[in-house]
Amino acid sequence: MRRNWLELSGSRHNYGSIFYLRKEIYSKLDAEWKKKLTKNNLSNYKVAMAPFGGPTAIYHNTTRATSEKSLVWIYSSDGKLLGSFEEPKQTIYMEWLENESLMIVTKTNRIHIYSIFGNLIKEKVIPFPNSDQEIKRVISYGDGVVILSKGDK
Repeated sequence: MRRNWLELSGSRHNYGSIFYLRKEIYSKLDAEWKKKLTKNNLSNYKVAMAPFGGPTAIYHNTTRATSEKSLVWIYSSDGKLLGSFEEPKQTIYMEWLENESLMIVTKTNRIHIYSIFGNLIKEKVIPFPNSDQEIKRVISYGDGVVILSKGDK
């Protein structure tokens, strides 16, 4: 029975004594996603990918005038648009957390948390002892974040 199935599939592969069938899963990407990938160079974008095949967040990485609005798009792993929202000004860090929420940290010492559909869940100001301190480095872990400011030793 197993041999007949393998002969019918036409594209059998073997790995030692194990046979498998390789299928292309994402061959029919959403038209909007394909258009964005082919129209623009992906190196002009900042991308944050969730672990384990989760959603992808992407925004255009160019210096823009204050009047222009830049959007953050959230796509599923097969290229379907899940949501979008206006990018917070002066974004310096974007990462997915373990609870499937998107964290964005800005130069204005703010943390924005979004759902996978682009809805704002929480916004928090980072309390620095001195108001003139700037963010030097951001590291996320699990559902938390560590922020090192310039001037900290």
